[in-house]
Amino acid sequence: MRLKTAVARGVTAGLQRTPRAFTRPLAALVGTLLWVGFDRRVANENLERVYPDWPPGRRRRTAYRSYARMARALVEFLHTSKYSDAEILER
Repeated sequence: MRLKTAVARGVTAGLQRTPRAFTRPLAALVGTLLWVGFDRRVANENLERVYPDWPPGRRRRTAYRSYARMARALVEFLHTSKYSDAEILER
């Protein structure tokens, strides 16, 4: 098993066991880990193709925020078994 896969499985199992109150801080941490651990160069290059007039800092912030939002969705998804039906419908 590749190291990234093993780490991802371990992080996933850990996230599922954490209380829902930690969703936002955990999502921020996971987003940063994803940003650091994966090839963010591709995200920046894609944004440069789509928004060539944007300054590099704006493209980097946009790419980072997309990782952060993806992490939040992941953490919330891993906690869905802890939500009531009403909470799921509300979200």
